[in-house]
Amino acid sequence: MKIGIIADTHIPDRISSFDQNIIDNLREDDIDLLIHAGDICTKKVLDQLKQIAPVCAVRGNRDWLILNNLPNKINIKKNNISIGITHGHGNILFYFWDKLLTITIGYRFERFYDLLINMFPDVDVIIFGHTHRPMCEWINGKLFINPGSVTINNIDSNSRTYALMEIDQNSKIKAEIKST
Repeated sequence: MKIGIIADTHIPDRISSFDQNIIDNLREDDIDLLIHAGDICTKKVLDQLKQIAPVCAVRGNRDWLILNNLPNKINIKKNNISIGITHGHGNILFYFWDKLLTITIGYRFERFYDLLINMFPDVDVIIFGHTHRPMCEWINGKLFINPGSVTINNIDSNSRTYALMEIDQNSKIKAEIKST
């Protein structure tokens, strides 16, 4: 099973539409499922993505008004691998506390680690967005994937990114960050 993972599309609040290269890349990857980890901003994005593959999406901090029917977090299972999906902004107190800390001392993944582990203590893979910092790393036996933003340049890499994860029949996971 091939899973495309995107987040933080921010259409139309930061960019007007998808670059056609992004759509082409996702189609060429021949994915079976597309996960959107929040900050979608309009239902039109989900409709466009459904033309590529079935979509599983969660609500981001920019989705509270328009896409408030989306869940804050979900758990899915694919080829016996449990996957937790959230945007990663936490509750309103965590969101503002993290903003303050990011401004004063900078970004630290460790702040998100505890939040994500508490949300998904028993999963194999944790997918999140929010930070615009691509990440694909095994930590304490769990794979953490943040695809970065597929539509706007990410903070650290100055590129647009998404993730591709493959889970074979033996539940072996292979994942990578891809640039567009």
